[in-house]
Amino acid sequence: VKSVTLYAFDKSGVLAYQKTEEGAPLQQEGYRMRLDEIHQGEKADYDYITWAGLEDNDAFMVPLLTVGKSTKEDLYCLLQRAEGGIVNKDLEDLYHGQVDNQSISRVSMDDIVVPLVKNTNSIRIVLQHVSGDPLDVNQFNFTITDENGKMNYDNTLLDKDVKISYQAWYTGNGNADVEGDNSGTPAINVAIAELAVSRLMADAKPVLTVTDLEGKEILKLDLVQCALMY
Repeated sequence: VKSVTLYAFDKSGVLAYQKTEEGAPLQQEGYRMRLDEIHQGEKADYDYITWAGLEDNDAFMVPLLTVGKSTKEDLYCLLQRAEGGIVNKDLEDLYHGQVDNQSISRVSMDDIVVPLVKNTNSIRIVLQHVSGDPLDVNQFNFTITDENGKMNYDNTLLDKDVKISYQAWYTGNGNADVEGDNSGTPAINVAIAELAVSRLMADAKPVLTVTDLEGKEILKLDLVQCALMY
């Protein structure tokens, strides 16, 4: 990622500290964010929340918070969408991390490790006709619907949001020859589509649908069950 933003909340859940680093420092091996400014006195306990990949990322946004005033409940991450909840572009990588009740002071030399969870996913669909006949990807529409456009401070999904309709940002036709086939005709012809989606949850119900240009349903799959099967 190109940026890391850290939020530190005190025991009452109020924002005590915020820091963003981006660019070259993140490319250094063994990268650490120094927190020299966080606390001037004795050790204090904080809950740390991290969003990584937000800077220069027009796909997601978080609200501006105020130290000493904003709380955890004010922090969320929103997937930007067009009218009707449509998202039809590739998504920059987005990560979330959280560790609670960690002690630190200005003179502390301790490391606090924040494990990150990748929230963005790339889905590739490959259609092949059972008869072997060629397919034209331009004759199909590819859509994934889910209610995962708004993530809370703890990375759970907030249900107070519209249903997101993810559409293919890339489509193409492909073919391949089978070794030993001298007919000169490609043996495999496929239609390919790629979609980028926000966080997928095992207890959610994202649906993958492929239709023709007239809206006739070609296939409909429970995306989570399909992913877990693979």
